Amino acid sequence: YVQELPLFAGLFLTYMTNEEAFWMLATIIKTYQFEKCYEDSFNGLREMFRKHEALISVILPDLAKKLNAEGVSPPLYSSAWYSSVFVHNFPLEMVVRIWDVFLWGGERVLFRIALAILSLNQDRLLKAKELEDILTIIQGEYRFTIDELIDRAFSFEIDSVLDNMEANAQSLQS
Repeated sequence: YVQELPLFAGLFLTYMTNEEAFWMLATIIKTYQFEKCYEDSFNGLREMFRKHEALISVILPDLAKKLNAEGVSPPLYSSAWYSSVFVHNFPLEMVVRIWDVFLWGGERVLFRIALAILSLNQDRLLKAKELEDILTIIQGEYRFTIDELIDRAFSFEIDSVLDNMEANAQSLQS
């Protein structure tokens, strides 16, 4: 049993027949290797956290310093984002658009959306004094539209950072 699968199924059943939703779910899990996120070791999810942290340090360095200083690591706030593809804590209108872009662009879209959420909240996050305030802002006080989120998500140059990380990982495996 995986906690996120009913969320995916529910989203798909909103727009598809039972059989279509089943095959969509099976295809998504296989295509995007979600089984790695749900393994006992959570290797896939841990790899996403590493990439997330590297991207923040390059693209949002001031915020990365603030989050590190406050002890706010990616697993603390982004587990639900990555494991559920943003189905948690977002209005349906946003979820559908995020999934639309995710199905078009793949895993890297997830990083773009995460960076956009942080970027759109950066001023408030930098001013936050308490851990609880930081987490509240990151996990649910979304004061932006879906269009602002998508526009910001695609304003970042993330491919070179991720390509370098993947090349380094491959060279270590060789």
